[in-house]
Amino acid sequence: LLEITAGLNMAPVQRLKKTWKIGKQKKAFEAFEKLMDNKHNYQRYRQALSEAQLPCLPYFGIFLRDFTFIDVGNPTFVKKG
Repeated sequence: LLEITAGLNMAPVQRLKKTWKIGKQKKAFEAFEKLMDNKHNYQRYRQALSEAQLPCLPYFGIFLRDFTFIDVGNPTFVKKG
């Protein structure tokens, strides 16, 4: 969903003014954008994921990002004492 919203936000797609005037698709797109908003570390997405009925397929890119910041943000060794 994140990749789809990113693709729909590209300039060539956004220039399709007549296509975007169709209300049903625009409302769905705005809902997807709101869900995948990166404010507060994807808080809305994470909430929706925790409430989702299993099985579900999460967006792996967000988990990779979390793992990267865990690795970079924490020291490899802890000093004694």
